[in-house]
Amino acid sequence: DTSNMLTFAFRDMPIAMPTIACHRSVLKRVGGFEENNRFAPNNPVAEDLELLYNHLAAGGKLIKTPHTLVEYRHHEQATSLSLSRRYLLLVRVAGFERVVLPHWESFSIWGAGRDGKQVFQALREENKRKVRAFLDIDERKIARGTLHGVRVLHFVHAQPPVAACVALDRTNGDFERNLQRVGSLVPGQNLFFLV
Repeated sequence: DTSNMLTFAFRDMPIAMPTIACHRSVLKRVGGFEENNRFAPNNPVAEDLELLYNHLAAGGKLIKTPHTLVEYRHHEQATSLSLSRRYLLLVRVAGFERVVLPHWESFSIWGAGRDGKQVFQALREENKRKVRAFLDIDERKIARGTLHGVRVLHFVHAQPPVAACVALDRTNGDFERNLQRVGSLVPGQNLFFLV
């Protein structure tokens, strides 16, 4: 499901790099692979994420074949295992800013905890101004009223679009049920997952 791939493209790499196939003209159009780490020079590069976000920002599409064409084996020397969580966050937020945020006038960040705060802090100033609210379920965070000068609201007040910065599969399905309670969120259109 390609909409699912896009929904989670800023949370995880939706396609294993060795399985990507595209015409050479696509690589040329997006500038090829990024070989320099713009956030931490002389460190490994998430060239697969950079290529994906450049492709999507240029209007590219993702297509998934139902056929197994490649078997991918993880190994301990993989570059992806040496990339810091902070670096990956910066790459993902920058990709989100290039691909999604140009289409949104404002949005809410679901999650007023560590991940939501870090996503907000990684945004460029003009995109920080687009954040209309942090959404959460924790009454203590809501009672504080604001975070980084932005209102903190209970998630039942969510209005799309939303960038969800909450870990999945860690709440016995509560978070997923809460997402469904909002009702107006459409994954890959007005709901994307980060971090």
